[in-house]
Amino acid sequence: MTSDILFLMAQSALGASAAMLLVMLARKRVLAAFGARTAYALWLLVPIAMVASLLPADFVVREPVERDLSRPVTQPTNDQISTEARATDMETAAPVARTETQSSFQLPEVPTPLLFALWIAGTGVSLGALAIGQRRFMKRHGLKPGLGKSRVARHADVGPAVLGFLNPRIVVPHDFRDAYSPLERKLILAHEQAHIRAGDMQTNALAIAIRSLNWFNPLAYVAYGLFRTDQELACDERVMRSHGKHRRAYAETLLKSQLMGERAPLGCSWFGDTRHPLKDRVARLARRELSPARRMAGFGLLLGATSLTGVAAWATLATQVVYLDGSKASPVALDTFVSADMDTGGDSEQVDPLKEAQGAALVDAILERRRDHAEAFLKAGVDVNYHRKGDGTPLSVAAMVGDREMVDLLIKAGADINKVAPGDGTPLLVAARSGDREMVEALLKAGADVNAYSPGDGTALIAAARSRDKEMVELLLEAGAQVNQVAPGDGTALLAAIDSDSPAIMEVLLEGGAELDMVAPGDGTAMTAAVQRRATKVVDQLIKLGASVNKAAPGEGTPLLVAARSGDTVMVDKLLKAGADVNGYSAGDGTPLVAAVQASDMVMVEKLLKAGAEVNKAAPGDGNALIMASAIGDLAMVKRLVDAGADVNAFVLGDETPLIAASRGGHMEVVEYLTGKGADVNARVRTGDNYYKSRNKSEYRTPLGQALRYEHGDIAEYLRKKGASEPTEPEDR
Repeated sequence: MTSDILFLMAQSALGASAAMLLVMLARKRVLAAFGARTAYALWLLVPIAMVASLLPADFVVREPVERDLSRPVTQPTNDQISTEARATDMETAAPVARTETQSSFQLPEVPTPLLFALWIAGTGVSLGALAIGQRRFMKRHGLKPGLGKSRVARHADVGPAVLGFLNPRIVVPHDFRDAYSPLERKLILAHEQAHIRAGDMQTNALAIAIRSLNWFNPLAYVAYGLFRTDQELACDERVMRSHGKHRRAYAETLLKSQLMGERAPLGCSWFGDTRHPLKDRVARLARRELSPARRMAGFGLLLGATSLTGVAAWATLATQVVYLDGSKASPVALDTFVSADMDTGGDSEQVDPLKEAQGAALVDAILERRRDHAEAFLKAGVDVNYHRKGDGTPLSVAAMVGDREMVDLLIKAGADINKVAPGDGTPLLVAARSGDREMVEALLKAGADVNAYSPGDGTALIAAARSRDKEMVELLLEAGAQVNQVAPGDGTALLAAIDSDSPAIMEVLLEGGAELDMVAPGDGTAMTAAVQRRATKVVDQLIKLGASVNKAAPGEGTPLLVAARSGDTVMVDKLLKAGADVNGYSAGDGTPLVAAVQASDMVMVEKLLKAGAEVNKAAPGDGNALIMASAIGDLAMVKRLVDAGADVNAFVLGDETPLIAASRGGHMEVVEYLTGKGADVNARVRTGDNYYKSRNKSEYRTPLGQALRYEHGDIAEYLRKKGASEPTEPEDR
């Protein structure tokens, strides 16, 4: 197994290197002729080449070669014979299909496990170094990871920048308003918003992954720097499309800020990855917008380049040769079937690697509709229930491509019609997802279980609901599909219909007995799912049908909490009008007010307070509104909550007090404000973590103890000046 992965890694690295060289040679000409966005998009050639290098190679079937059976069969070494010659030595085996790879590529003469371990270690170190650097950067500047956390840095030398791969947010220095004029702020924020809209943070995540996987390749580091430069130029170009009349102001802002700001290791910064492209950025601002014809030509060039790159990378792959042996001779030793570089995992049954190759050949034959080859493999005894991750079993693959005759052949050959292939589905699920009604009916007639569940895919009914296939849903319900069956991670059919925004499917499922307020662990209720997806029409439909607007789903919260967390004021108004409890609490999720505070959404906080939200309501696990605001360091929010009557000394077991939360987080301004409002600097409260007692660890926390525990020396010194006593025992987290 390790040798296979290592071989694929080497193929991928070669493909990536070739693509990097191509882009590096072409980018300047493309930039001049077709603009920065086309040049930036040209970097897509790198992942395309990597993926194409991993695609299945060309497939050739050869008949057995006659040989002298009196000649002993031995296991030659790599240095003695070619790959194809080794395959020829297998020609006397019992009927079997087997594969070999013809390739001129040779791995270095280093033990395969050592090379594999070195590659994994290098990748881990590369990613780990970036993660550690980012964490230190965030801590140093008072930033918290995650959506809705602090958006203003503690220092003036940070940003503006976009942080966060999954939920990007814009972070600005604390003197942003003083350092820049309104127009300058508008242009800078437009630049960062353009990064978010273009998905640049997600693209950066892919680029970082490629660089880390190719940590041993100097080209990867050079290419990454040029990629980030092109990213900034492309972003400038996008901004100028909507703010072209401010080109001069934009250029002056770039020049003004060139000596300011610290770049985050993982982020899109106003300053870009390096300072030296600044001259190019300013110079390009003077260029006129490209004509539509020039942009279309650039798109055509990009499309052609990506296609040619993929084909070229695939064409360099080794050819897969499958030998069909119909000899009646006695089987040779099993050792003959295993090459020296195969990883058998220490299993005494060394035939496993061969079975893997045989099964893969059968799946490929079905995918490519080479029925004659597939039939030959079945006659040769290839495992008909083999599962290849990413494709499925031979039967599920045949169902996917709609090959009824092959399905019949596989069932007759002993294929398990209900075999679950996690991540790929059962044959019935695959057919339902494909919308093949005839195939579904044939599989049901052959004995397929209509309620079989496949982890990661759900059930056939869920797949049909997700595909918005009303006829398929009706067919499966008539066949006995359980309408309320829960598939962990995939919810229920009703949730799938909501996810696909299909009221028609919802109606069919409800008529079939779907429960409106049923909780699917980890996926929520119909109402929380609809609110999460901002499906207003579906929410209206659910309210009209009588669905509860206060039903809490563990891990999601109440519908109102979900809407408040996402900042959906329209949905909040709709739910409040329908009778949602503004103070509804969900264990582990909090209250709507706490969720709005955590998102630093002042507009939502004002709306909830006006609707009657209790400012001091405890939400164990999330504290209360003031504890949450103090924990994330949102001073403006802290002040607003205190003005609304929040208790600065309120205690929630497991979450402590606002001052303890601010001291732990290192938020000096919040600490100063709270103490000025009477917060007890000597509060000593229980942690709520009872198991600490058995470990001889502290069961109590104090503001000073937490400041010391998290090494916030400035806060610790301030608290001492305010009269805080030294903790009587070391405090834990």
